[in-house]
Amino acid sequence: MNAPKEPKLKPPAIDAYDGTSDPDVHLLAYRHHMYVQGTTDATWCKYFPSTLKGVASKWFEKLPAGTVNTYAELEMLLSARFMAYKEEKKTSMHLGRIQQGKDELLRSYVRRFNLESGQIPDLPDGVAFDNFFRGLKKGSFKFGLVMKSVSTMADALDEAESFIHATKICSVLKESKGTEIADHPQRKDKADKKTNRPNGTWAIEKKGYHANTSQGAEERTAIRQREV
Repeated sequence: MNAPKEPKLKPPAIDAYDGTSDPDVHLLAYRHHMYVQGTTDATWCKYFPSTLKGVASKWFEKLPAGTVNTYAELEMLLSARFMAYKEEKKTSMHLGRIQQGKDELLRSYVRRFNLESGQIPDLPDGVAFDNFFRGLKKGSFKFGLVMKSVSTMADALDEAESFIHATKICSVLKESKGTEIADHPQRKDKADKKTNRPNGTWAIEKKGYHANTSQGAEERTAIRQREV
């Protein structure tokens, strides 16, 4: 604890801990800073008080002399003293609560699932995939995973990315088609039109072709003669 100050050691550039939040988060930030410095265990202990404030600083000042012999002991003491403020450790049980909403886009569901699963240490891939699959709503994407026998989280995410991309492309094409129709409201599919036959049925009257006139009969006769 009384080791001399090491030369060129940068003071920890982290937020001071006041004893009202998760102590493990602060300890992790401190370790990351000190690892870069490459300092001794005694120096870790010496600089640690400068990262405390408020209740946490007062607690440290009241520690009896000789209580801390190593930095590992200091970490355990701080973590135990402020354990009430530790964040709940998430497990695979939390993933079971994540369900894709009825109207929720696949992209949103994937994002929420990844955010939660990323906070679970040592999460087995099989467990992650099972929960991801169960949380999906019924639809073409879920059906596609079954058809392709997808069984790993990596493959499922690849399929999700492809599905999202394809959906986006189809949506753009659909919007473009709708815009084209709106821009040409007077456009007709063809120049064909229907004409009423004497027997009450309908026939297609081609432009320049007369179906129910003497002229039309003559034209049909001429056509048959050419075909022969």
